Amino acid sequence: MMGGYPSSSWHERLVDYLGGERLARLERALGRDPDRYVLDTRNIAKIPEVDIRWFFRVLELGILDELPNGDFRSPRPGAAERLYSHGSSTASPVRVGISIEPVISLGAMARLIDTFGWPADCLGAQTGQWGFDLTGFAPGSERVVLQCEVKTRESEVDGMCAYFEARCNGGREVRGVTSAQRKNWDAKLFELASTGAPLLWALGPGGHERVYRVDLSHSNGAHTFEAAPVEALHFLA
Repeated sequence: MMGGYPSSSWHERLVDYLGGERLARLERALGRDPDRYVLDTRNIAKIPEVDIRWFFRVLELGILDELPNGDFRSPRPGAAERLYSHGSSTASPVRVGISIEPVISLGAMARLIDTFGWPADCLGAQTGQWGFDLTGFAPGSERVVLQCEVKTRESEVDGMCAYFEARCNGGREVRGVTSAQRKNWDAKLFELASTGAPLLWALGPGGHERVYRVDLSHSNGAHTFEAAPVEALHFLA
């Protein structure tokens, strides 16, 4: 058991990978005494096994650059993906947690490559205006052809997609949306429109996902935001 959750060999492998010497190396790179820090495994226990498998697959592919502080950069330049999250510095020892979202997001790159035939150099994490977690580009171009938003809970995926569907297909209001959610999701719609990405992939834990064909470019408000099969994610050169 880890943090009250059942573990698997894949969860244990992720604990081994992110803890131990790798965590000590991270703390030394930050000028800290590694003996004061311990890995908090509670979030690791919440990550579905399939997402951990895809995370290790992207590491196997060797397409990521690892920074001294433990962050990763994708083949296309963008902001670094940060896995580690430090707790209170006054605690002893200091607990170092793991963020679930980048584990899923980085693993999604491997899935696009292995399952849907994407070239690695067409994929970037946290690019552009940082509205989306993963972006797919046309070969040798800055033209965006896929935006992927990763959420850590299925309900977050469903709520965001319901809002997008309502806003793009008639502009009707959605009840129960907070002002913070509205601001965040409207910014993502704006980036979808500004980049002209024809596909949106909303991805949650354990492969909970929705795919949409998108066209928000029409000034007359005749937008396209239609559910599509997951096969739409196949790379088209």
